[in-house]
Amino acid sequence: PFTYSHKFLAASPEFGSGDFALFQTGNGDLYHFTVRKGDRAFVKARMRNDYMYPATSYTQCSGVANGTEAPAMFYKSGTYHLFGSRSDGWRPTDPRYYTSRSLDGPWINQGNPLSGTNSVTGIGPDKTFGGQSTFINQIQGKENQYILMMDVWKPEDPITSRYIWLPFRVKNRKIEVRWTDRWNLDWFNNN
Repeated sequence: PFTYSHKFLAASPEFGSGDFALFQTGNGDLYHFTVRKGDRAFVKARMRNDYMYPATSYTQCSGVANGTEAPAMFYKSGTYHLFGSRSDGWRPTDPRYYTSRSLDGPWINQGNPLSGTNSVTGIGPDKTFGGQSTFINQIQGKENQYILMMDVWKPEDPITSRYIWLPFRVKNRKIEVRWTDRWNLDWFNNN
């Protein structure tokens, strides 16, 4: 059974933090990326070896716009990829996509990597197909095969909240994600 250990306010001892991602490097270091409440800066800290508390102070991620939330990250071929959204509560917003050669930055804005329209809602790439990023999953055992996972929150009727999962590959050190009505893992054989 799980036993409660502790809590701490990350990023700001007064205000805490908002949406976050944990990212583990190849050598086992774990980093906490989050939006700092108060000034809405996007910050990071390396966690202790036991992953229970930050080992370093939180520093702002150079190049990442304030108010960036819902971060999802992965690393491929010398490039870190950070996908997120603009903070606007539960409402879908424009996506934010950055790359860097180092977790210390600088992070470079790569614009909107999405294209197409959600055929269920009619929402396009300018509002992240109606969702907000939550995780990027690499298909285990496969090279350059990823799934962008997004949640679609409906606070007025939570039972109707949904998820969007879309396949993508990295091309020329950038991601491109097209709306796809239906797909399975065979998508990667044809794209």
